[in-house]
Amino acid sequence: MGLGGDDQKVNADAQKVSVVIPALNEEKSIASTIAALKACSPPVHEILVVVAQGNSDKTAQIARKAGAHRVITRSPRGRSSQQNLGANAAKGDIVCFVHADTHVPPQLVQETRRQLAKPDVALGAFRPVIVDDTRQTNNDKVMKFSSWHNANKTWIYPFLLKPYDACRGLRVVFGDQSIFVRREDFKQVGGYDEKLAIMEDADLCLRMHKSGAKTGRRRRIVQSHLPARTSGRRIVELGGEIKATYAHACIGFGWALGLSPARIRRMYESIYMGDDPR
Repeated sequence: MGLGGDDQKVNADAQKVSVVIPALNEEKSIASTIAALKACSPPVHEILVVVAQGNSDKTAQIARKAGAHRVITRSPRGRSSQQNLGANAAKGDIVCFVHADTHVPPQLVQETRRQLAKPDVALGAFRPVIVDDTRQTNNDKVMKFSSWHNANKTWIYPFLLKPYDACRGLRVVFGDQSIFVRREDFKQVGGYDEKLAIMEDADLCLRMHKSGAKTGRRRRIVQSHLPARTSGRRIVELGGEIKATYAHACIGFGWALGLSPARIRRMYESIYMGDDPR
């Protein structure tokens, strides 16, 4: 199955979906993330958890107990490296990258198959719903501004920063939206850029969009209407929704303006000081 899907030989309903979860010190969230995946109908083909070097908690043990089909330990640290390693080990026709603190919709398999059955779609992701799960209550509060902003920046930023590409189907989706892609397409563009500590997902979107340029038909990036619920703990740690949005926008604009990976990494590290798969 090559780029663009024109030569698809496998019926869309028979395509297997592999899920790759990069993780680092995620013992508090990994079990519920896997539980949401195991509740999918039709079921996913496999769940691969890739635990980075330096992990100091029981993420791997809990992932195995929760039902992960394979747990890869001692991966090079960095989300791009972890996800590339997981994709190389995956056996499915479609790979879905799910963050360790994200709950996917139960229709994940059906929706990824449906979207990628369209030859002009290169890559997709789900609509983000950000929740504040840091409070000591049973009900997580939806962070409405962050959820709205994250859903709409998929098209706002491309039209602001890359209008030519945006008019031809470019959208920018991010990792907490659970990105999905044909495995062979992902391999042909070289996977995630491991030099990038952040914005690796936007970079992948741009390369996947341009992958059909040789045929004269750039391919679309799509956002599903189905929600993926993800933790807003990082937003809380940064001081709230407005401050986090400003910080992330600075990084995004820096990437779009061509700042070096080293410069973007320094920007990222100046914002995030805690544990993170990157």
